[in-house]
Amino acid sequence: MTEREHADVSRRNPDTLEKRETSRWLDIGSAIVLALATMASAWCGYQSALWSGVQTFRLAAVSTAGREAAAQSMKALELRGLDASMFINYVEARGRTFAAHSVSDGRVCAAGAIGSATSTEGSREDGGRR
Repeated sequence: MTEREHADVSRRNPDTLEKRETSRWLDIGSAIVLALATMASAWCGYQSALWSGVQTFRLAAVSTAGREAAAQSMKALELRGLDASMFINYVEARGRTFAAHSVSDGRVCAAGAIGSATSTEGSREDGGRR
């Protein structure tokens, strides 16, 4: 539209110039809002990548700790089995008199039998022999 045509239209309809100014400010405002939305979207993408890396390292640490806990648990179970086996061998080596003595004293549990065998062994009159 040429300058002359623009002046003719403005004289015939004065609201056209005002609408054009409003439209111009609306376009500028829309461009600013779109620029801000683009910047916010880029920032969110950056933060997502940053935290994803942190999460990956923390997941690896948790996985390592879980494997270590499982290994320690298996070691504890092996030691418990070894302790039980040693106790059974000890009881068998002491013979039936040890088991009968423990039951007659009321010490039915294994811990009581171990306690009675270790605490009274040296203090008996027969030199600790049963």
